[in-house]
Amino acid sequence: MERVKTVLITGANKGIGYETARQLGVMGFTILLGTRDDEKGGEAAARLIKAAVNARHLPPGRHQPTDA
Repeated sequence: MERVKTVLITGANKGIGYETARQLGVMGFTILLGTRDDEKGGEAAARLIKAAVNARHLPPGRHQPTDA
C-alpha cells in the first residue's frame, strides 16, 4: 500500500508559500492551501491543479480548531 503524503501550507496563494506548494506538489505531495482570501486561494489552487499538482483550497473559517 502506497502512503499519500499531505501537507498544509498557509499563505499558499502567493510568494514563498505558493512556490513551496508548487515544488512539493511536483514531488508528489497532496497540497492543502490555507489562505485568508477565499478568491485568491481558489485561484492559486486552480493554477496548481493546472500544473498537475494535487491541490485543494481550504476556505477561510472552515478549518476551526476543536476543543480536546
